[in-house]
Amino acid sequence: IYIDIDGDHSKCEVDVVIILVEGSVTLKIENESDLMSPQKAGKKQSIKCDLDLDNVKLDDPKNPDNVNWYRITDDVDELLDDDDFVAIERGRGTYNLVFKSPQVAD
Repeated sequence: IYIDIDGDHSKCEVDVVIILVEGSVTLKIENESDLMSPQKAGKKQSIKCDLDLDNVKLDDPKNPDNVNWYRITDDVDELLDDDDFVAIERGRGTYNLVFKSPQVAD
């Protein structure tokens, strides 16, 4: 690396160590069978995502933001966040998207 400070040139050496690690993540909807039938509007509903990591380390495994949830429409994919309608939670070994009072459009 060459450094120029007001016309004074300096040279320094830098050693960079790069370690490439190959890993994978498998997502599974844990309560898939519960979601296969019609759901009642207005009744709290959760989608439970089971996350299996292979050679991947999360900074904070208990952080519910490790999984991003999206509402998919014809026009745009909307990233969901905690609000009055949905909650994003960490459960017993799962990441949960909770519809607090789902409506037909959800």
